[in-house]
Amino acid sequence: MASTIDLTNTEVLDYNHTLNMVGMYQFGRTINLNLTAFIRPTDGQSEATKFSSINTKQNSHIQEILDNGFAESITLGNGDKSETINNVKILSYSFSTDTQNNKIDLLRVNMTLEYNETFDNKSSLTAADADIYTNLQAFDYVQYFESFSENYNFSLSESGEFSFQQNINFVLEQTSHTPADLVQQAKNLVRDVFLSSPPKLGYLDNRYDNFIQAIKARGRFSESYDSITNNYSFSRSVSTRSGAHKSNQKSEKWSAGLDYAIQRDGNGIINITENATIQGRIGLENSETTEDLYSNAYSGFTTLESGSYDRCQALMDSMIKDKPDWIEGSEAWNLSDDLKKKFVSFGKNLNRVAGVITYNIVYTNNPRMHEEAIFDHTLSASRDQEGYIQITESGNIIPYDENKNSDFNAKVLYDRFTSSADVLSRVNVLHNSLKDSDAVTLEYPKNLISSSVSFPAYGLNISYSFVYSDDKSLKNETYVRKLKKTDSYNAPTKITSNVIAPNNKETNYDSNQTSLGKKSLSFECVFKRNPNSNLINKAHTDYLKTSSASVFSSIKTEIEKSAFINAKQNVSNQLSFFLESMGYNFDSQYSFNSSAEMAFVDRRGVAAEILEY
Repeated sequence: MASTIDLTNTEVLDYNHTLNMVGMYQFGRTINLNLTAFIRPTDGQSEATKFSSINTKQNSHIQEILDNGFAESITLGNGDKSETINNVKILSYSFSTDTQNNKIDLLRVNMTLEYNETFDNKSSLTAADADIYTNLQAFDYVQYFESFSENYNFSLSESGEFSFQQNINFVLEQTSHTPADLVQQAKNLVRDVFLSSPPKLGYLDNRYDNFIQAIKARGRFSESYDSITNNYSFSRSVSTRSGAHKSNQKSEKWSAGLDYAIQRDGNGIINITENATIQGRIGLENSETTEDLYSNAYSGFTTLESGSYDRCQALMDSMIKDKPDWIEGSEAWNLSDDLKKKFVSFGKNLNRVAGVITYNIVYTNNPRMHEEAIFDHTLSASRDQEGYIQITESGNIIPYDENKNSDFNAKVLYDRFTSSADVLSRVNVLHNSLKDSDAVTLEYPKNLISSSVSFPAYGLNISYSFVYSDDKSLKNETYVRKLKKTDSYNAPTKITSNVIAPNNKETNYDSNQTSLGKKSLSFECVFKRNPNSNLINKAHTDYLKTSSASVFSSIKTEIEKSAFINAKQNVSNQLSFFLESMGYNFDSQYSFNSSAEMAFVDRRGVAAEILEY
């Protein structure tokens, strides 16, 4: 318990006071007094009693100083002329110990006192600058202030990254004989000053007007405590990315910087890359932790990634299509395809501790990029031994499947990219540029002579090929896939004989007759595969028998049509045909062959050179 000191007889030797300021505004003052006090004993007492009384008072004063250096109150003067000061810090206390010559020296005490006076200047501060002094909670602690200073530093890099640093420096002192937890008071002060309502500062330009309040970032803290001198220093640094001032980031707990690269390759394909760095920040809530730092950054990442295509396409429109002057062949660029909505590549880097996420995403207008997969194909042309054109399309399909463990259904993508109509539209472009005037038009399935598809049991790649031919022998009939007819003639020859007369020349005799003429027909046929079975079993053989019978019946009709010679010697009843042989065979490879041979008698009296068949 602190004592109350009454100094009824005092003499002030020295007085000074120091103004306590925040900026240009005074919140109080510190007063220092040097004085001499006379402690008079009660009159009528013995010398020994007087001495004992004075000694007791001195001891109580000294004990108070030893305990906490405070006096609860000190009263200066007496009666109406007295003044009481509270919570006085006693800086020095001295008295003379020379009692041999002059006992009155025992009553003289020299003291140095210090105490604070605080002013309620809140209304003045608010009236002076309400934007800066929005939070006046700091002035709730002025009773502890010995000194206080605060400053801000702002910077804006060439890349548009904004940062500021706030520094607070203050000295606290005990203002009461009851000790206060100054460290806790310092923490409370910083919490209220830093995190409650920061001032409206940061006028770099209109983008960062009132930025400290707008971004609500706790930032990085640095703290220093000196419990001996009660000197406390706090600093807060906040850094943001270049997009922090934008309306879609200003109120968020993250900021991001974006930059772009536009590239054109030798084939005229445009690639646009978006690079992003997202930095999370912890808000002013005390409940948030470093884990929230990463969570806030990830929230920014999902927001930006979802809008990356629109931003890149906007660049495609503004810098490529609308104003392509900086690219060779600018007039053609306004007809360029839009970017594919599926990215070419996407990479991200997550720093969970620092709360920073970076990513780069690439979009292209490459026609091989599709919604479901990367699809590319090549076309080639050749001629077979008979001079027919063959067009080959070969391609690869690589699906976009981010889950490598998911089941891969190759058929779905294969059917999506290799429909007969799509393939024909591509191969006919090349075929039309090469074909003769009398060449057939490629059709499906008539002109498809081979196809293949391959894909791994485990993997995400499909390879295929189609070969189309304009071979006129190709068919699309019930059983016949290909039918080729060939014919040949052996013309009749005159029958003559040579006779050698003895001792005379050789004589040639014309019998006025001809040998039999020959006409040969052959058919090479390929059956369609059995739609119900591809196994060599009864169903397979039954199919071959049925198809062979049907085809052979048609061939017999064709042979009958062919048993006719359009020639001058072919007149009524003067040229006769008769079938000499006919046969066919088929095998398990769906090959069918048939041949026929016919003989005929030539017209008499017609020279061989004018015969026509």
